[in-house]
Amino acid sequence: MSKQKDTFRSAKKDRTRAHLRKVAFDLIERRGFETTTIADIASAADISARSVLRYFPTKEDVIVSWVSDGFIMLREDLLRRLPLTDPDGALFAAARATLSDYQTNAHFFRTLDRLIVSNTAMSARKEQVTAEFAAQVAAILAESRHERPLPLLIAETLSGTVFSLMRASVREWLRRGGGDTILDIFDEATAALRSHTQKWQGPPFGIE
Repeated sequence: MSKQKDTFRSAKKDRTRAHLRKVAFDLIERRGFETTTIADIASAADISARSVLRYFPTKEDVIVSWVSDGFIMLREDLLRRLPLTDPDGALFAAARATLSDYQTNAHFFRTLDRLIVSNTAMSARKEQVTAEFAAQVAAILAESRHERPLPLLIAETLSGTVFSLMRASVREWLRRGGGDTILDIFDEATAALRSHTQKWQGPPFGIE
């Protein structure tokens, strides 16, 4: 019975969280981020402001939580793939799967990204969230429990590179008006990076 109650509570929390995000997104899209308050979101959702803050510590988190959800999906996908393939392949495949989901919901995420880019506080929070998840992914790649753990320096470099490729691909997709698919742009960016890294062989830059 206790397990059944916990499942019910968890489902109720998920529904409330989803409702709050939708209400907040609609309000902010109509009014703008700066003029929409936590109290406005609470009133529109028919819930107390204190309850809103239990789900989302800041107003920025209400919107940026969609970004967090995508990175959670990437992290879990990476963990499933690591026993089956090399760390590099697992991470790139997980990144492509995340971007594929992004593409499936292209209209929504295009609007979401434009909202985030339009506000300095939301953009800063997104960058913070991205850095946190990149660090988590690097730690996973370096974990000794995997058959082929990477040295931490390599894991951090690889994770940072893939997250940067994802971020650059989404930005370019927005600049192009959403005509090309994000996956095509991601593959284009990855190929360009590989081409340039071949030119970096030899002594470090600036050292003769």
